Order: sequence, then structure tokens, then C-alpha cells
Amino acid sequence: MAGRLDGPAEVDVAAHSSAIVARLMSDQSRYEFVSVAEAARRLKLSVSMVKRRIHDGLLEAEAVSRPQGIEYHVQVPRLQSAPTTAAPDSEEAPPPMTNQQDVSSALTMRMLDTLDAVLRANGETMERQADTIARLSDQAAMWRTRTQEAGARADRAELERAAAETERDYLKAQLDQARRRPWWRRLW
Repeated sequence: MAGRLDGPAEVDVAAHSSAIVARLMSDQSRYEFVSVAEAARRLKLSVSMVKRRIHDGLLEAEAVSRPQGIEYHVQVPRLQSAPTTAAPDSEEAPPPMTNQQDVSSALTMRMLDTLDAVLRANGETMERQADTIARLSDQAAMWRTRTQEAGARADRAELERAAAETERDYLKAQLDQARRRPWWRRLW
């Protein structure tokens, strides 16, 4: 039948699904959610610095509602216990630095990724702003030219108006002078 999955194809799909689930489970098992104070202790930061990094988006956290208010649980890499190879009568060995280094490198990578995204976004914003500035600069030059042309036209119109006013005054004076003469003198 067309469209029907036979045995081997179903096994492949099931194997693929289980591989995806196993990968997701292994990713989840690398991290755990702890209180802000515990995250500060593990990351060797102050509580206020952890809160600031949560606010800035550098650390992932879940807000948990409590009767006393909201409490944050911070996602940090899970501490892995190192196998003890020391003899029972020897002193306790200092904890390995790999966990702290893993946490620091994970935080550094997350911060670099965030900064890279911010820089890319700022670059795009600056390009858009530069385009807008160039366009507005061109428009300002166009309007400046139009304003100068309109000013020149206004000056010409003012000169023409003054000339017309002078001619009107001259003609009016001529008419007044002609009216003051007696009628019989106007004939010749």
C-alpha cells in the first residue's frame, strides 16, 4: 500500500526519536535550577551581580511565585562530583577547577553571543540611521534651494510692486495736475 510504513522504516523513525530524546535529556541533565544565593556561590559572584545578569539576559532564570513574593531560580551548569582516588587516611583534596572553568566559559560564551547579537543589531540600526540621515540631508538641501528660489522670487515681486507703486504715484500726480487746470486750458 502506498503511504504505509513497513517494519524497517518504523524502526529507523523510532531509533531517531529515541536519539533526539536522549540528546535532549543529556542537555537538560547538564544544567539545574538553583536559588540566586546558590548561583552566586557557584559562580563566585555577588547576589546583586547575579540579579543584574538575570536582568541583562546573561543568565537564564525562572520566576517562581511565592506567598512572600517572586523568587528566581537560576539555570547553572550542574556540578559533577569527581571520583575520589585519595587514600582514606590522607587529607581532603581541593575541589577540581574544571567545574568553575566550565561555568566561567559557559558564561563567557553566553555573554559573547549576547554581545555579538547586540553589536549586530546596533550595526544594522546605525546603517538604517545613516541611510535616514543621508535621505534627510538630501531633502534639506532640496528645501534650502527651494527656499532660496522663493526668496529671489519674493525680492523680484517686491521690486515690481515698488515700480508699479511709483508709476501709479506718477500717473496720479499727472492726473491731479491736469484736473487743477481750467477746462479751457485742457483743450490744447
